[in-house]
Amino acid sequence: MNNGFLKIACGIPDIKVADCEYNAKNITDLIVKAEKEGVKIISFPELSITGATCGDLFFQRTLIDSARENLLKIAKETETTISEITRNLLDKFLKEKEVIKIVLK
Repeated sequence: MNNGFLKIACGIPDIKVADCEYNAKNITDLIVKAEKEGVKIISFPELSITGATCGDLFFQRTLIDSARENLLKIAKETETTISEITRNLLDKFLKEKEVIKIVLK
């Protein structure tokens, strides 16, 4: 925080539809870059890990498992780079098992 201001950013990763590993790598790279530039909170578009146009693939266990696995990978790989504020938000999201149950049904 500088003079009462908090630096935030919106990351727009280059993605490939249904390629969660590729997308997670690009998201991780943006998080690391943002942290180096003093960003404390970074936001990404919804469905950045999977791509928004997966259609029926959203009902496939393979895509859901890959998205979850890569979300955890992003969290682990950026564990020391993201701010405490972002970490708290991510931890809260990951603890919301109801969200995951709804997606898996």
